[in-house]
Formats: sequence, C-alpha cells, structure tokens
Amino acid sequence: MRVEAAAEAEIALVADLVDAASLERLPDRRHCEILDVELPWLALAPFQSSALVKLRFALLAAAEPGRLAI
Repeated sequence: MRVEAAAEAEIALVADLVDAASLERLPDRRHCEILDVELPWLALAPFQSSALVKLRFALLAAAEPGRLAI
C-alpha cells in the first residue's frame, strides 16, 4: 500500500519509545523544544499493553491543556 507524504503536519507531542525497565513510575512533566516551540515529552514503552491508552491520554492533554493532568 502506498501512502503519500503530507506537505505539513502539526506536532502536538513528542514520544520517546524506551525499554519498560527504564520508565519512571511517577515522572515529572517534561517538555522539549523543536523550532522554538515547547512540546510535551513522554517516555513510552511501546510493548506494554497500556501504551496506546497512555499515548491517547497524552495527546488529549496536549490538545487541551488543563483538561487532563498527566
């Protein structure tokens, strides 16, 4: 299946895929800067069963700051 590239895309969240053993249980809120824009940063273990839910909650929180505390 061929998928065309998008000319532009909005970035709302940065997710680093890491080993589950390196995750902190209650990490502080983290941000990174890309092109002078501060974005929320999340470390995520991609093979955990809860990874998709964590990513969705993080995206919701990034889209509506103050709605969800993560």
